[in-house]
Amino acid sequence: MAGSFLYKTESEKFRYVNEDVFNTLVIRDIVKKYKIRNKVFLEKLIDFLMDNVGNITSIRNVAKTISATGDKTNHKTIGSYIDYLCKAFAFYKIRRFDIRGKRYLTTEDKYYLSDHSFRYARLGTRNMDYGHVYENMVAMELLRRGYQLYVGVLYKKEIDFVAMKHDEKLYIQVSETTIIPVRPLWLSGVHRLQRLLLPRSSPCQNKRTPRWRKVQ
Repeated sequence: MAGSFLYKTESEKFRYVNEDVFNTLVIRDIVKKYKIRNKVFLEKLIDFLMDNVGNITSIRNVAKTISATGDKTNHKTIGSYIDYLCKAFAFYKIRRFDIRGKRYLTTEDKYYLSDHSFRYARLGTRNMDYGHVYENMVAMELLRRGYQLYVGVLYKKEIDFVAMKHDEKLYIQVSETTIIPVRPLWLSGVHRLQRLLLPRSSPCQNKRTPRWRKVQ
């Protein structure tokens, strides 16, 4: 990955991540394995998902959006292609869960990118939503730590992540800024990220750093 080698220019680094890593290890292998004829269409779908990381995604709406640009498709094709991308670990699907009704919602999941450097390399920083960037980072770290992850829905309100592992349950809300006061139950974006990414023994985690709240 970028950082393992020395690059003369910034564009050379992004070209390596996009062409030598993502195109070779993900796109080429998917096209070959599943015998996909329209590679350009697959790349458009990838760009769309990268641009909508963390957004609620309906397969039918994605099909309608892409069809409106002139590429005729249907929800079955879109669903199959997204499934291929998830099986290749390019994206991770996080299902929505009705906390009160204790059931998974059958539509409108969320998708997170395995490594955000792929987005930088392909799309640059246009339309960058840093709130969703932080959300993506938290999702990947929680999955790396072995949590079962889903998006919580309670009284038509959304909880970014409900993370479960054994008898531990965490409710996590991610925010881009900490300027607006938040309730004690939710951790602010910076403190949550610090708590999540730094080792427990880190000197940066002083007594004023919020702690995870376990929910029985």
